[in-house]
Amino acid sequence: INKMVERETNRSLHVGGLILAAGLSTRMGQSKPLTKFLNKNLIDQTIKTMYDAGIGNIKVVTGYEQERVESYLQTNYSADCIYTIWNPNYENGSILTSIKTGLPELKDFDYVFIQLVDLPCILPETYLKLWETMLASGKKAVIPTVDERRGHPVLIDMSLLPEILSYENAAGGGGLRGFWKQLGDEFLEVPVTDRGCIMDTDTKDQLREAERYLNQYRKADSISHKIDEE
Repeated sequence: INKMVERETNRSLHVGGLILAAGLSTRMGQSKPLTKFLNKNLIDQTIKTMYDAGIGNIKVVTGYEQERVESYLQTNYSADCIYTIWNPNYENGSILTSIKTGLPELKDFDYVFIQLVDLPCILPETYLKLWETMLASGKKAVIPTVDERRGHPVLIDMSLLPEILSYENAAGGGGLRGFWKQLGDEFLEVPVTDRGCIMDTDTKDQLREAERYLNQYRKADSISHKIDEE
C-alpha cells in the first residue's frame, strides 16, 4: 500500500489524483458519483482505490448535480484530502473539458493519475504498476491496456500541463485519443490483467455486474491471503 508513498519520500516526487465526476449520467438516469455501489457510492470506491494505492491528495471535478456531490464529499471527507472543482462546461460531454478544469489545481504535483468516477473495479496494484513503469521508462504518459483495449487510470507527467491546456480536439482526431496520438513516443501502453480498467458502469446492469466482480475478487483475495498465512 505504501510503495508509492515511500517512493515519493525517497525521490521527493509528489503524486496527485484527479477524479472526473462531472458527466450527465444520461444512461444511468441519476448522478453517477452518488449511485449506490456495494455498501457506499461509486465515488467512495474510486477514492478508496486511490487511497489504497498511496495517493493522499485528490481533486474531484464536478458538473451534473454539483451541489449534491460537493455536499456529500464535504460531509464525508476531510477538505485536506478531497477538494472539488466545478466544470461549468460539463454539459458538452467531453472529458477533456473536465481535465482542463481540474489539472491546473494539481500544478504543484510532479505526476497525476486521471480517473473516471464510473470505473470502480480498478485495483490499487494497477496504479502501482503504472507508477513504476512511468519511473522506469521516463515516458510522459502511461495508460493500461486489457486485451489491447485502452482503459483507466492514465498517469501523466505534469510537464504536459501547458500542452494539455492549449490542445484543441481538431489537431489529432478528437478528444483525449487525439492528444495521446500527438505525444508519439512519449506515450506508453502498459498491458495489465486488471479487467476493472475497462469495466464501465453506464447502466444499472453494468453496475450490478461490477459489484459481483469486485465481491468475487475480494473473496478470492482473502482466501489466497489465508493460504499464504497457513
